[in-house]
Amino acid sequence: MELRITGAGAVYAAQGQSAARAAELADTDRRNAQSAAASDLEAKGIRMFSIDMVGAHKNHVAQSIDRNGDGAISPDELAAVMADGGKDQANLAETYRAMDMDHDGKVSRQELAASMPFTPQDFLALVASSREAKLYQP
Repeated sequence: MELRITGAGAVYAAQGQSAARAAELADTDRRNAQSAAASDLEAKGIRMFSIDMVGAHKNHVAQSIDRNGDGAISPDELAAVMADGGKDQANLAETYRAMDMDHDGKVSRQELAASMPFTPQDFLALVASSREAKLYQP
């Protein structure tokens, strides 16, 4: 696995996209909950909810990068998966600081997930390539 994060600017852009996506999902859930269809389903004991597959994938990737399982991503764990352009020490340190959204000196799995430049279109391409790979396996 290799992360294509090219520096602090890419991290900040991804964090903005993640925040916007979270707001969209919350708005969708709110609108769904207020819909007549949701009321009808709820009356039948069925609850409607959204699943954020992009977020789930990003969380899975963050969990796999956290090799020691402590819930935080160390600079060494990050360096092990950064693309070649992101591995120089100055860029790595700057990128790590940008990922530390609460400025506590550690990058949590959630902070890493929010910092990944991964969009719904990226997720759909990943699903398509996985399906294609399975179709051609002997």
